[in-house]
Amino acid sequence: MTRQKTAYAQSFQVKLVSKYFSDNASKIRDVDDLIGDQKIFSVVLTAFGLDSDIKNKYFIKKILTSDPDDKSSFVNRISDKKYLDMCKALAFPSSLDEGWKGLDIERILGKYVEKSFAKNVGLQHPEIEIVLNGRRELQDLVESSVTDNAKWYHIISSKSLRTVFAGAYGLTAGFSGLSVDRQLLELKRRTLKLTGADDVKQFESAESVDKLFDRYLIRSSVDLSASSKYSAALTLIRGY
Repeated sequence: MTRQKTAYAQSFQVKLVSKYFSDNASKIRDVDDLIGDQKIFSVVLTAFGLDSDIKNKYFIKKILTSDPDDKSSFVNRISDKKYLDMCKALAFPSSLDEGWKGLDIERILGKYVEKSFAKNVGLQHPEIEIVLNGRRELQDLVESSVTDNAKWYHIISSKSLRTVFAGAYGLTAGFSGLSVDRQLLELKRRTLKLTGADDVKQFESAESVDKLFDRYLIRSSVDLSASSKYSAALTLIRGY
């Protein structure tokens, strides 16, 4: 995986995009400049796993002009916290004359390569894309200073992490129909049964992370086989 990711980062297309971003991102002075430059806008959205919003320019402008420190602001009312992460990372100033000085270009490009690599892998193996995105997101979540329940709510609202936990625990589609609080209790209960603890902090251990994601991948492969018209034959073959 490391070799593949390195090769991907050194590919002509990725190096071309990265160079354009490095050369031009510092020239962006406000949100309108960002949205107006399709190449830079695409890199930023991809870096935060929001590339599907490339046409939702008005929505993204509302996100980026929200105050991330105001709990009642627009960005804080959205359940998907990737928008909040993007808003905090870009940190546009209140005064347009200040320019976009706080941008960490290397960090954005690093996230862009990670996300675009995962998406590229996901074209043939969507479950691997979910794992690549989920592992990094879980690592960031474990290191955050929010309460344990807040971390669980983040997992519930995250597409990648929710898919991993639900898949690893064999939760059916009906799980999403439960109230959020009931989903929280169920995830904690299943985690306690699997690992012996019900807190998110335990996933700072590589062993705990591997156990969770391996279980998701194993169950995903079983479900995939079961959906095949040859599943009965496959089951018999595996028995020998």
